[in-house]
Amino acid sequence: MRVSDGMRLDGMTQRMSQLSQRELAAARQASTGMRVGAPSDDPVAAAQAARVQASLDATGSYRGTIRDVRGDVDLAETTLASAGDILTRAGELAMQGANGSLNASDRAALAKEIGQLKEQLVTVANTKGSTGYLFGGTASTTAPFDATGTFLGNANDRVAEVGANVSMTVSVDGATAFTAAGGTDVFAELTNLETALSTNNVAALPTSVNTLDTARRQVLAARLDAGTKLARLDTADSAHEAGQATLSTERTGLLQVDPAAAYTQLQATQTAVEQSIAVARSTLATLSLNRFG
Repeated sequence: MRVSDGMRLDGMTQRMSQLSQRELAAARQASTGMRVGAPSDDPVAAAQAARVQASLDATGSYRGTIRDVRGDVDLAETTLASAGDILTRAGELAMQGANGSLNASDRAALAKEIGQLKEQLVTVANTKGSTGYLFGGTASTTAPFDATGTFLGNANDRVAEVGANVSMTVSVDGATAFTAAGGTDVFAELTNLETALSTNNVAALPTSVNTLDTARRQVLAARLDAGTKLARLDTADSAHEAGQATLSTERTGLLQVDPAAAYTQLQATQTAVEQSIAVARSTLATLSLNRFG
């Protein structure tokens, strides 16, 4: 088939249009660093990137949840450390009271301090975090202990979703930490010690020393439980952090271009455009000579 001048011009125009589009795309990639700026640039890569972004969003949400609940678990661990210090001091006072050289007045003074320690412990056990009272189970909107140390909360676990189909208990059971549910009624033992000291009942004091040590170890066990939960939360967060890094790298690979490669591609495309323009000029000149020469 004979190639007419019109056909040659049409082919040249089409070639120039294609090169211009390629040059624009190369310039955009070089200036923005993005290989896929719109789904139409690469539908497959855009779809894959959308799935990766959804995973990134979910991971970010899980990390946000972990960050929120971790603060309360950390506060619970610190609070239980303070409770342990209070019980340690109460034990020291019980041992002082058992000293035979003290009189009734001395023990009454110790009893007063024990009463103050009990009030402090009630305040500590009613510590409130960002999501509510720490030691009341799911009854987190009301103080879990009254002024006498009676437990008003419940033993239900507060649970948080920290991963896909992964839930974790993020509360510390106040009943186990401070009441007979854990083996010893901590507040009752403080009351018993206060009574023994105020009534000068020296014979009861050795028993108080032993029971308060048991109470202190009970609170320590709750503190260790909080520490274990903190470690698990940190492990989950670290796993998500590593996952985010991997997903971000994958997304970058799908959507972005290497700057050096993009600049090289732009230069090559610009060279092709210039060559095409030169060929077009030469072709037009030849056609003009053939037609009018």
